[in-house]
Amino acid sequence: MKRTLFGIVALMFLTGPASANVLIEEWNNPFGDWCTGWLAQNSNLESIYDCGGPCTDDRGNNACGLWVCDGIPDGPCDILFDPLFAADIVEISLGVDTHVGGTLTFTDTEGAAIYTADLVVTAGFGCNTRTHSVISGNGVGGFSFTGASHEGNTAIDDVTVTLEKPVSVESSSWGSVKALYR
Repeated sequence: MKRTLFGIVALMFLTGPASANVLIEEWNNPFGDWCTGWLAQNSNLESIYDCGGPCTDDRGNNACGLWVCDGIPDGPCDILFDPLFAADIVEISLGVDTHVGGTLTFTDTEGAAIYTADLVVTAGFGCNTRTHSVISGNGVGGFSFTGASHEGNTAIDDVTVTLEKPVSVESSSWGSVKALYR
């Protein structure tokens, strides 16, 4: 019995680095290079300050999060995940801070609404978020803000995604998760 237990423990240490299947984007201060991170690389999410142009890591006046944009700085804000990445998402959570109210909707990979919530105006410049979470058996295709002009008026922070496939610690730390889904 001792030999078996020793073998199991030894195998645990010899199998390589630990795996994590949870990815987090926090936009800590300083802002850092979020453009090469997992969220920017696996979605159309942009900062309002770069909307429609190249990512420059400009956070503007938001000390805690990111003012959202989907690449078109007008109308509804539809953040979509790359399809292969989206299919692997089993849970997503994000903090929302808005100056305009409206509605937040998460969709599965087929575009069906799996979560909808009325947004409460918190007006905390990205630092006063309310958390919204959803678990899905059919992936998470994305999320959208509707009912008002959200781009530049709504911020997100503490985006957490749980993936079905394990991701090595090195991959999630270096922002190279996108390569796993090509």
